[in-house]
Amino acid sequence: MGVRETIQQKPALMASFAAVSLLLGAAALYFQTVGKPHVSVRLLNAAFYSDDDGNTWFIDDASKLPPFDHNGKPAVRAAIYRYDDDKKFVAYLEKFSDAQLAQVQAAIAAHPEETAHWMQSPMEVKKPGDRKWIPPPSEKPQGALAYGKIIMPTAPDGSKNLSPVAPTESDALDP
Repeated sequence: MGVRETIQQKPALMASFAAVSLLLGAAALYFQTVGKPHVSVRLLNAAFYSDDDGNTWFIDDASKLPPFDHNGKPAVRAAIYRYDDDKKFVAYLEKFSDAQLAQVQAAIAAHPEETAHWMQSPMEVKKPGDRKWIPPPSEKPQGALAYGKIIMPTAPDGSKNLSPVAPTESDALDP
């Protein structure tokens, strides 16, 4: 017996089959779109920061000039990387030196239309736990090797198979 004959002889069975299929499809769509936002939804104009030397991190407006005050503590930008089955860590921290910060603030005040340009200025960097901030090579060329070692991170397990993490809605909800 062919499909056509079965449909003609048992229309109620075929209508039930169609209804169940439609309900299953609707249920699958519902459960895929409800609940926690998709990880792939990137937050625009957002960056990771830390106010405890990289032990934890939070998301805030990317236009903030680090260091800035966060709950009474200086917050600096945090470069978050992913390794080994989605484990995340702070690879390094970034901030403007006092002199750089004053220069960038003055430049933005004079030419607000160039804010994006100034926000990309090289900053001092350090690994979490280190005491010394390393200035960018543009300020201290002899420190270029040390600077490069910091911004080319290695995972806590020694792995070099890393990928940078961009802030997403799910990070904002569940850091």
